[in-house]
Amino acid sequence: MSKVLVLASWPRSLINFRGPLLRAMVAAGHEVVAAAPDVMEGIPDRLAALGVRFVPVDLERAGTDPRRDVATFRQLVRVLAKERPEVMLSYTIKPVIYGSIAGKVAGVKRIYSAITGLGHLFIDPSRKVAVARAVACQMYKAALKTNHRVFFQNPDDRGEFVRRGLVPEEKTVIVNGSGVDLASYPRVPPVTDPPTFLYMGRYLVEKGLRELIEAVRVVKAQAPDARVVLVGRADDNPSSIRPAELASWIAEGLVEDKGWVEDVRPYLRDCSVYVLPSYREGTPRSVLEAMASGRPVITTDAPGCRETVKHGVTGLLVPVRTSAPLAEAMLSFVRDRQQIVRMGDASWQYVAEKYDVNAVNRHMLRTMGLLPDGSP
Repeated sequence: MSKVLVLASWPRSLINFRGPLLRAMVAAGHEVVAAAPDVMEGIPDRLAALGVRFVPVDLERAGTDPRRDVATFRQLVRVLAKERPEVMLSYTIKPVIYGSIAGKVAGVKRIYSAITGLGHLFIDPSRKVAVARAVACQMYKAALKTNHRVFFQNPDDRGEFVRRGLVPEEKTVIVNGSGVDLASYPRVPPVTDPPTFLYMGRYLVEKGLRELIEAVRVVKAQAPDARVVLVGRADDNPSSIRPAELASWIAEGLVEDKGWVEDVRPYLRDCSVYVLPSYREGTPRSVLEAMASGRPVITTDAPGCRETVKHGVTGLLVPVRTSAPLAEAMLSFVRDRQQIVRMGDASWQYVAEKYDVNAVNRHMLRTMGLLPDGSP
C-alpha cells in the first residue's frame, strides 16, 4: 500500500472529473489524500464517501500575485512534509508547477503530473500573454524535471511541450482524457423536434462562443424553431464573455442560458447535438459526456477536439475560429433528423471503445505503479 496525494486547483473537479480515479486508487488498497483550495460545502464529505481524506490548501486558480504564490508554495511544502505521501499527482497549471517543486523539496518519492489542456496562455497570441507564456514555460520546465512521468490528453499538447523543451518525450504518457463513466451518463434517445443544440462549459472566447453566436444567427434565419442552449458560466479567466454580451445574445433570441448546474444530464437528455467550437482543449470532458449520452458532436479540427470525433461518422469537424462552416454543420442536422440518431449511435459506440473511465484509470494507475502485479 502507498500513500497518494492528489493536488487540484478546484475542489469540485476532484468529484466531477477525478472521482473515479480516486475511487480506483482506494480500491487498489492505497491511502488517498486530496488537496485543493476553498473548501466547498459537501466536498470533504463526498470525498470521504469515496474513502479519501480532504486537506485544504490556499491556492488561487488564476491569481498573478507573486507574494500569494510564494505563500502557496511554502504551505504546499508544509502539507507534503506533514502528510509524507510516497506518490503525488497534480493537474492544472499551478498545482503542477508549485506542487511538483514542493513535492521535490518535501521528499516525495514519485511525482506525476497531468497536463489537461494548455489554456489561455498557449492560445492568446498577444504580446502581453507571450511574456506570461515564456515565464510559465520556464516554470513548467523546472517543475517537470522533478516528475517521473507526465500525462498528456492528446499528442498535440505533448508535442508542444516536447518541442519547447519542457519535458523529454520519454517521460510522457498519452491517456484518453479523464475518461467518462458510462454508467453515470445513460444513453437515451435524442430529441429531434425541435432540433436542439447544446453547449456546456465556461463562457470563454477561446471556447468559440462568438463563432457559435454568428453561426446561430444563420441557423435561426433558416430554422427559427431550432434551440441553442448554454449551460455554464463566466469565471475569472481574462477571456471570459462579459455579462452584457451574454445578455445581448439572450435578448436577441439566439440562445437560452441555463447558467451553472450541478447535474448536466437532464440537458444532455433534452438535446439533439452537442456543439463545442473550441480553439484548443486537452480532451474535452463535456464531449465525452455527450457521446456517452448518445449524442453526435460538432467540434473543431483543433488539438484535443479532433481526436474525439470521427468526421462524418460520430459527428462533424469544422475549422477553428470560423462561423460559416459551423452554421452549415448545424443546419445539416436540422435538414436530416435521422443523421442525429445515426451519428448519435456511432458516437456512443466510439466513446465506449476508447474513453471508458475504467480503462483510462487502469492505464494511469499502472503507469504510477499503483496496481498490484498481475491485475487486469
